[in-house]
Amino acid sequence: MALLPAIVTAAALWPVLSNGFVNWDDPDALIHNRALDAPHVVTWAFGTTHMSHYQPLSWLTWAVARRWAGAGAAVHHGVSLFVHALNATLTYVLARRLGRVIGLGALAARAAALVAALLFSLHPLRVEPLAWASSFPYVLALAPMLACLIVYVGYASGPSWPWLVAALGCYTLSLLARPAAPGLSLVLLGIDVLAGRLRSSRPSVGVLAEKLPFVIVAAAATLAEAAARSFATLAQVGPGARLSDAALAPALYIARTLVPVRLSPLNVLSLFPRTSWPALVVGLLFIVVVTTAAWKVRRSRPELLLLWLAFLVLLGPAVGLAPSGLQATADRYAYLPGVAVGLAAGAFVARAWPQTALRSALLFTALVAVASLGIAARRQVGWWRDSVTLWTRATALDPHNDVAVYNLAAALAERGDVDAAAARYEELLRMVPDHAPARRNLRLLEAARLEREAGNRAEVGRLAEAVSLYTAALELDSARAHSRKSRGIALVQLGRFREALPDLSASPGDEPPDPELASARAFALIQTGMEGEARRILEEALRASPRHVGLAHNLARLLATAQDRAVRDGARAVELATAVAHGTGGRDARALATLAAAYAEAGRLAEARRTVAQAAALARAGGESELAEEIESGAGGYLIRPRAAGPAALVNPGDRQEER
Repeated sequence: MALLPAIVTAAALWPVLSNGFVNWDDPDALIHNRALDAPHVVTWAFGTTHMSHYQPLSWLTWAVARRWAGAGAAVHHGVSLFVHALNATLTYVLARRLGRVIGLGALAARAAALVAALLFSLHPLRVEPLAWASSFPYVLALAPMLACLIVYVGYASGPSWPWLVAALGCYTLSLLARPAAPGLSLVLLGIDVLAGRLRSSRPSVGVLAEKLPFVIVAAAATLAEAAARSFATLAQVGPGARLSDAALAPALYIARTLVPVRLSPLNVLSLFPRTSWPALVVGLLFIVVVTTAAWKVRRSRPELLLLWLAFLVLLGPAVGLAPSGLQATADRYAYLPGVAVGLAAGAFVARAWPQTALRSALLFTALVAVASLGIAARRQVGWWRDSVTLWTRATALDPHNDVAVYNLAAALAERGDVDAAAARYEELLRMVPDHAPARRNLRLLEAARLEREAGNRAEVGRLAEAVSLYTAALELDSARAHSRKSRGIALVQLGRFREALPDLSASPGDEPPDPELASARAFALIQTGMEGEARRILEEALRASPRHVGLAHNLARLLATAQDRAVRDGARAVELATAVAHGTGGRDARALATLAAAYAEAGRLAEARRTVAQAAALARAGGESELAEEIESGAGGYLIRPRAAGPAALVNPGDRQEER
């Protein structure tokens, strides 16, 4: 029976395995985080505050999963689903143990535990920490916390020090996954009350003293987390706004539990947080009413007061007293407190179970509730399928959510839907005119559009127009390496060699050198009389890409036909040109013409004449009579005496050469 909640949970939520990553923390935390795959990951995990959290156990769990199964999204979601299903089973076990403490019968305790576990695990509020890979630390932190509570219930029923040590160990693991429950010692005291330990003859001082180690480890974890996070200052979020949010939070999360509709991935903080007296009054009134009701029935229903205390304690770190980040509320903050709500629902079923007339109604209601929640949760999983789907949903729920609009624009741009992305950035700028990232990204999108248009013009030979468009793109985004390189090549093709040289200079981080860029720069250098520099560039590029046919051909041509005798090297030219000719199967007329020039430079004139004739014949056979005439006329010079073949010596820098 204990495995049933896990099985049902996995069956209902398995579509999460087909979801991808989203552009909300996942890139920095998981996709581009090389530390997770590094040998020193253990040291890194315990020392890092990456992503503004202290969560070494979560980092290590991800690292192990990646080593065993890979770094794909399905692996991360699979780990989250497994631990979430485990949490469903642990919730069932905890509910059974608490049922025995309050004196429930075996059948009633099983029914209550099953309801508690399934209402917890299948609730749509659980989807965010499950389907958002970066939110896994909340899921992981709950598992050892539940184990701690299970062990402690057994300890409170019959104290044995090894069980207390085990509970402390489990709690420490929970804090290492994410310090999300620093006040758990208060819940342990509530369990002591429920088990009657504080009413026994044993001094209560001893019961309180047992909690000191729990308080110490919680304080240490809280300090580590506080050091990692960046909190809003009082100037940014005043005390009135903080109290308003904190007071309303319990009512808000209970309302979302009872009516889990229109759940957004991001309920963003107000741009101008201020005191909300209605929120403050309603929130405080709700807390007072529920606390009073639970207190009044504490003798007949003592578990309700404990579970209400647990809900408040587990929700406490996220109510907004110390705001951090962009969110005012979030579904993941209800993950740990959700166990208390599930247990309360189970307790209601348990108390009503002895009334035989109600059993059928209870079973029917529970089945309908579980099925409805499972369907809603499964649908909620679909909203997290990818970034565009997620933020489209968020903006549909709240068109004024500036963060969601920004993330949607970024996701659309990444997908290549530039026009839709630009429209979203413009929408955002209408909402927040001084949004600098949106303005910058809109400028980058326009630069990308100009670059594409320039490429289209270059393809049809409208090179001057292409140069103008590339220049406009670079004015908007000077870091566009492709625009700079393409403009340089277009300038070479236009014969504007000196203008082209700055654009054709390799960037400092170009490793290995770009063969096309090297060929184009060498060609421009030759035309401006810097053949020695051209040779150096081609040699360097060929060392980095030794199998690149175009580089080898261009270097061979330069070594065979350079005006500067100090640059020529007949033997090396023959070696390179022979390799190129063989590499092209002897079917490339230009390669054979270069080999002929190399033979001539090396003094092997008979072989040079034969190869020229072969190259010209091959060109004519391929219908390239002009090329054949060019080969024959060019050979007239170097077959009489070695000299340069002129400006057309190298392969057209606009032509890409295949790497073989």
